[in-house]
Amino acid sequence: MGAADQELDINSEDREYGLAERWIYTRLAQTIEAVRNAIGNYRFDLATQALYEFTWDEFCDWYLELSKTTLTDAEAPERAKCGTLHTLYNVLEVLLRLLHPFIPFITEELWQKVAPALDRGAATIMLQPYPVTADVSSDPGTMAEISWVKAFILGVRRIRAERDINPGKPLPVSIMGGNDRERTWLESNRRYLQTLARITAFSVVEHAPDDAVMALAGDMTLLVPLADLIDLDAERERLQKEHAKLSRLRELTQNKLNNENFVSRAPADVIKKERDRMDETATALATISKEIERLKKLKKHWAK
Repeated sequence: MGAADQELDINSEDREYGLAERWIYTRLAQTIEAVRNAIGNYRFDLATQALYEFTWDEFCDWYLELSKTTLTDAEAPERAKCGTLHTLYNVLEVLLRLLHPFIPFITEELWQKVAPALDRGAATIMLQPYPVTADVSSDPGTMAEISWVKAFILGVRRIRAERDINPGKPLPVSIMGGNDRERTWLESNRRYLQTLARITAFSVVEHAPDDAVMALAGDMTLLVPLADLIDLDAERERLQKEHAKLSRLRELTQNKLNNENFVSRAPADVIKKERDRMDETATALATISKEIERLKKLKKHWAK
C-alpha cells in the first residue's frame, strides 16, 4: 500500500511521532546545515554528497522501511499513522527544496505532486524559501537508539546471508546480555525489529546454545538457533565444495610463487598481491574447516 492510498488526514494536528520520525527529522536538520555550510564555502561536491547520502542511505533505505511497520500495522493508533504519513510527505517536500538548485526540473515536477498533500499550493517550487535548520524539529537523543536498532536488524540479516537462510523465513531470536538501555530499546522497538528482521519471537537466555549463530548489537548478543533452519548435510556439502575450490586456488597461487621465472620478472606489487591472496585463502580455508567440524558435532548433538 502506497502513501497515496492511505485514507488519513495528514494535516490534522492530532499526530504522534515515533522513534523513526524523530530520527529522520533530526538527520534532515543535520543535512540542511551541512548543505548550507557547503554551499556557503563553494563546496558543491560536499553539498551533493550530503544530499545523496541522506536521500538514499537514510530516507529511502531506512526510513521508508521503518515507516511501513507503522502504516501496515492494524493495531497502530491512527494518530501514529498520521504522524508517519505526514513525516513521509513533509520530509520529501523539504528535501525537494533542498535538492532544487542541483536537479531543478525533477524537483519541480515532484514538488507539484507533493506540496498539495500538505496544503502548500504554489505556482512553482522556485518561489519557495530554501530550507533552514530551524524549520525542522530535532531530537539528537534518537541517534544512539536508531543506530542500535539498525545494528540489531543488520545482525539478523547478516546471519541469514551467511547461512543462506531464506530472507522471508521468520526466525526465532534469543537474546543474551546487553545493558539496561539496550533492554529498554528492545522492548520499545519490537515492532521495528520483528517486522524488518522477520523475527517470530524473542527469548532471553543465560548461555548460548551449541547450535546457535551469533551477531552483536551493542553489548547485546543475538543468537539464532540453526535447528530446523538448515539441512546439515547440504550445508556441509556446500562448504566442502567451497573448501575444494579454495584449496585449488591456493595450489595454483603457490605454484606461481614457486616459479623462479615469475618471481624474478613480475613487479613487486604483483608478487605482493599473490602473497596476500595466499594469506587470505589460507584464512578462509581455516574458517571453513572449523565450520565443517562444527557441523559434524552439531549433527551428532541433534542425533541424541
